[in-house]
Amino acid sequence: SDAYTGTSFDSRYIYYVPFFSDTFIRFDTIGTSFTTTADWQIMSMSTAQGAASLDTAYNGASFDGRYIYYVPYYSDTFLRVQANKLQWS
Repeated sequence: SDAYTGTSFDSRYIYYVPFFSDTFIRFDTIGTSFTTTADWQIMSMSTAQGAASLDTAYNGASFDGRYIYYVPYYSDTFLRVQANKLQWS
């Protein structure tokens, strides 16, 4: 299966929606290049409040101006991340 199923955008970063992946990924659109490592950031779901695990899946995300909300699919854990800070709340 695919590791990511969608994206959300906060006017700077593209946030990829994990689907059976234990890693959240975002890409900085004002960076130098899609292939530049420094323009990509990752964060393990194990650091999230509730400690989401590898078998967790999300099926979409939404941005409200402050947070990216991940829509649970095969998960009982609702997650949000503060945009522009890549910080769990």
